Amino acid sequence: MELELVYAWYVERCLGDRLDPTKMQTFNASQSLKALFEVMPVFTARYAEINATPYSTAFDSKADIALIQMAETDSFDCWDTLPLGAWRVIRDRYLQSLVVLAANLPRGEAIIDRLPSGMTDLQQGRALLLMYALGLSRTIDRQLLPEEVPELQQFLPAEFLLQIN
Repeated sequence: MELELVYAWYVERCLGDRLDPTKMQTFNASQSLKALFEVMPVFTARYAEINATPYSTAFDSKADIALIQMAETDSFDCWDTLPLGAWRVIRDRYLQSLVVLAANLPRGEAIIDRLPSGMTDLQQGRALLLMYALGLSRTIDRQLLPEEVPELQQFLPAEFLLQIN
């Protein structure tokens, strides 16, 4: 399976049916950011460990496999034994996705993404994570990501929730 298609496969599994283009919900950048924030706690719980691990493309395939396993199980539980290098790759792809969406905020109501109706907020976040982390954000532009700030970890507890209005 092509990595870019894992997102669609996941969505169809969540819905129990094929994608119907006439039943798609549109998302602007703010709405996509809000949906992606649903998966943030999986990273914040390990923020210090992930941050301390150097980024390496050697973990790209493990990260891809972990994302596919998450799509298969609709759960992050399969990531419990994931090497920290793979966590770092996924987290950095996630951050790049957030940066790209944030850069699109000035576009206002312009449609950025489409997801089918009938998915929970967490499923929407997972679907967007798959869409970006196995698609556009798979190749990371290190210059887009914020510099590491070790002191930031104290402000990002696992239960920290960001709100976008």
